[in-house]
Amino acid sequence: MTATISPPQRTVAPAPAPTQCRYPAPDCWVQLRALPSPYGHDEALLLCQQADRQWVAWIPGFGEARLSEDNFACIP
Repeated sequence: MTATISPPQRTVAPAPAPTQCRYPAPDCWVQLRALPSPYGHDEALLLCQQADRQWVAWIPGFGEARLSEDNFACIP
């Protein structure tokens, strides 16, 4: 008699949904009003608040940037 051994099942957890915000907050994706470069994306991830109405953000295809709240809109 032979035993059949099957490999263990691996499950991949789904990627977390992007955090959307009504008010600026860390870990929220926001819509940029103007692109910082032709190669950057039109959305940014807020990392931390630097000063009143000033944020440090990461823009895919561009990198880290400092944004004023006038430079972006929250994604509802």
